[in-house]
Formats: sequence, structure tokens, C-alpha cells
Amino acid sequence: MPVDAACRAASTGPAMFDLCMRILRSLPPNSELVTYAVGAAGAAGLSCVSTMDAGKRMLGMGPSGCVADYSTTCRAISGAADQLGRCAFADLRQGYMDAMAAIEDCTAKLAEVGGTSTPFYGMVLGNWDRTVTVFRLATSHALLYYRTGNHCRIKMSITVVGSTPVVILDSDSLTITAGPGTRQ
Repeated sequence: MPVDAACRAASTGPAMFDLCMRILRSLPPNSELVTYAVGAAGAAGLSCVSTMDAGKRMLGMGPSGCVADYSTTCRAISGAADQLGRCAFADLRQGYMDAMAAIEDCTAKLAEVGGTSTPFYGMVLGNWDRTVTVFRLATSHALLYYRTGNHCRIKMSITVVGSTPVVILDSDSLTITAGPGTRQ
């Protein structure tokens, strides 16, 4: 799948599309969606750790435990990335929802103490944008996966282009039997 098609499916507008394209620019073009989702989750995890470290340097553990919320955020993003890498999707949505809830908690705590003008607040908002983009990228298609060796492969993807549902089949995994003993 081309990077721009993956980002278009995951984006709600031009800003999210641009962010998605920036996140995925270092990944091989025309990769499978799961490759983009794993790469984007890894980038979001690194950004989360950087933000948490910067928050500790700037604010210590305050205000009101906001930086501590970031350990929850980073664990949730890391867990979701791990699930993507293992083709284990049962709790994927919840992992991203937990990360976004921890980010919301942090921004609310910063707002309560007037910390919205700090560089840390801007970093937190940037992580919110990355996490939402990665979440949408990982969940923008209804996907059926199978595992081959160390890789997840998409067997079938259902997405919406405009208002039209589109089904994408992976021809490597599709077997059509036309009659006894034949394979097409």
C-alpha cells in the first residue's frame, strides 16, 4: 500500500495527513499497512519517552504528577506496538485509548496549574497528535491478518474511499478453488 494511501485512510484532515506522512517517511514505500502501523507506533513510543524525559528535566515530577502520567502513556504505546509486531490485536484499541487518556490527564493537570505556556505542554500536545494518528493508522481498516515467519501479512482489508467500501485482497493468501484439484 502506498504511504499516501495509508495516511489518507487514517487522516481526518490535512494536518493529520501531513503528520502521518512525516511519521512514515523513513519506512519503505509500498509496504503493508501493518508495517506502517508498527513503524509509526515505534516512532510514537520514542517521542513519548523523549517527552517524559524532557518533562522530568523541566518540571521534576510535577505539576500534580503529570510527568508520572507519561509512564502510563509510554507503557500503553509500547504495549500497542508490541501487539502490532506480534499480530496480536485483541487489546490494541484499548492500549491506544489508555495512552490517550493518560495524555488527557496530563494536559488537564498542566492546565490546572497554569502550565499550558510551558514547552512541555507543547510536547504533550504533539504526542497527543502522534498517538491519535498512530491509533487511526492501526485501526483505519478492518483487517484480517495471518502470520508468516516473523511478519504479519494482511489477508483482507476493508476500508472506505469517499463513501464507497473497498475490499483489498492479498493475492498471495487467496486461494480460489474452481473445481476438484484446481487452484487459481
